[in-house]
Amino acid sequence: YRGKIEILLGYETEYYPKHFADTLDLLNRYPCDYIIMGQHAINNEYDGISTGGLFTRPEELDRYVEQVCEGMRLGVYTYIAHPDMTTYADPDTPDFEERLAYYREKMSEICRVSLETDTPLEINMLGIRDNRVYPKGSFMSLVGEFGCKAIAGSDAHSPDVVARAEDYGRVLKYADEYGINLIDYVPLRTPSQKK
Repeated sequence: YRGKIEILLGYETEYYPKHFADTLDLLNRYPCDYIIMGQHAINNEYDGISTGGLFTRPEELDRYVEQVCEGMRLGVYTYIAHPDMTTYADPDTPDFEERLAYYREKMSEICRVSLETDTPLEINMLGIRDNRVYPKGSFMSLVGEFGCKAIAGSDAHSPDVVARAEDYGRVLKYADEYGINLIDYVPLRTPSQKK
C-alpha cells in the first residue's frame, strides 16, 4: 500500500513528572509521529495510585487534575485519552451529590486547560465497547459546556475493533447529547516539540 495509505507511529504515554524527560529522550530515539496522554496513575505510579478506581479523598482527584493539566501545558500531547476514566462521585456513596459537585468543579479545570492549550479530549470507544465507567456524562457535559474539542479514540487493543461503526455511532450520540465539538482531525504533536 505504499503511496496509497499513510501509517503513523504513535504512543500513549503517561505524564510522570519525575521521569518525563527520560520518557521523551527514549521516544525521540525512534520515529514517532505523535503521542497521546493516557494518565493511568497519579504521581509517578510507584508513589501514587491508579486512576482507574474510585478516588476516596479529594486530594487524589486534585492531583489527577493537576497532573493532566501539567501534561497538557507541555504542548507535546496530541490529545488526552480517556480523561474521565477516574471516579470520584459514585452513586452508591452517601455523599454522592457533594462529591459530584466537587468532581465537576475540579474537572472543569481540565476543560479550561484543554481550551488554553488547544488539546482535544477523547471520547473513548474502549470504554463504550466494554461498558466501563467512562465516558462519563458528568464529564462529557462539561466538555460540551466549555466548547472543548473532542476526538473519537478507538483505544483498540486488537485490530478488529479499530473504529467499529457501532462504537463510533455511540460516540456521535454522546457528542449530540452533550453538544460536544467533535472533530475528525487534530494536528499531530511529537515528543520533540517539548517547550
